[in-house]
Amino acid sequence: MKKLFYLIRPLVALDWMEQHGFTSLPPMNLVECLDQTMIPADAAAEIRRLIDKKSHTRELGSGLIPTAIAYYLEARYGHHEMNGASAVRDEARQSRNRALATDFYRREAELQ
Repeated sequence: MKKLFYLIRPLVALDWMEQHGFTSLPPMNLVECLDQTMIPADAAAEIRRLIDKKSHTRELGSGLIPTAIAYYLEARYGHHEMNGASAVRDEARQSRNRALATDFYRREAELQ
């Protein structure tokens, strides 16, 4: 269940950015970001329940994704995937970013 946050956080952040016109970055704190984002109330309540549970225990264990969260994640992932695919691609920028990432990785790997 802990790994579920690896999908929840970016989708809530993308919804926050979309609702704020993509003019700034969302809050880093998930609770704060969730408080400032309009998502279905049942999904928000379940996410808050998981956040509360995570704050009281080191390990959330495993289990089924709560239905309200599953519906929210599926809908919003599809929405953002579809909108992201139509964005204009800057090939030169992507190439430069790949080169920078590769260089960084190589330097870090050599330090180990």
